Amino acid sequence: MTERRRQLIGVTTARAIEKPMHKTIRTYARVDYNRSRFTDITLKYDAWIGRLNADFIGKPMHRGEILFSVYSPELVSAQDEFLHSLHGKGSGRYNLQNAARYQVPIDHRLSF
Repeated sequence: MTERRRQLIGVTTARAIEKPMHKTIRTYARVDYNRSRFTDITLKYDAWIGRLNADFIGKPMHRGEILFSVYSPELVSAQDEFLHSLHGKGSGRYNLQNAARYQVPIDHRLSF
């Protein structure tokens, strides 16, 4: 920036020095959460929340802590069907036990 341009817009410069500040500044402030670190959790099945450990906005949670427990008739039915298949014999290469090995586990633990 040219000297003339600095004069036109009122910019002044000075050498920076380090010294202790004795002036107290009082002001009002608002402390808020970093919204970019919030996470929405959406279940891909019908369920009811049983126990909710993250029960208010801003509650500190740590990796591995259980966020909530759910009850889902759909999942209970699938679990019962799987357990029943463990006691019976699967037919062919494609049975419920083999299919379950390739499913993504449902995990409601905090993992950021």
